[in-house]
Amino acid sequence: MIIRFLFSAFGFRCKYLLALACISHWQPAPDHWQLATDVSTIRQAIKDLLLEQPLSALELSQQLGIPEKEALDHLAHIAKAPGQGCRFHIFPAACKHCGFVFKKRERLTIPSRCPICRGESIRRPRFEVVRN
Repeated sequence: MIIRFLFSAFGFRCKYLLALACISHWQPAPDHWQLATDVSTIRQAIKDLLLEQPLSALELSQQLGIPEKEALDHLAHIAKAPGQGCRFHIFPAACKHCGFVFKKRERLTIPSRCPICRGESIRRPRFEVVRN
């Protein structure tokens, strides 16, 4: 009875209290986030992954648990300064229909459509860091 009175008296706060109750059941971050926190920075984790094998921005974002846009921002910085004794290599995007390769494209994002066949099915560019 008393609880029902409190909820009716503070009607709009009822949802707020329920939201606080849900927050109290918070769980820790997923295990795939641990990779990004074990290394000193996310950018260093990306560089370490790219030293092992070429990956796309989507694959990087999935492995590190970060948004793809954030991974692209980090890749742009790594492309400018890959580190001492390393160089950044891009495997360009290509059209799946006609095979057109976007060799001259400097942007790291995926193109929206092919200039030859106007197809929208395009392989993502892959990135790699190679030691000299």
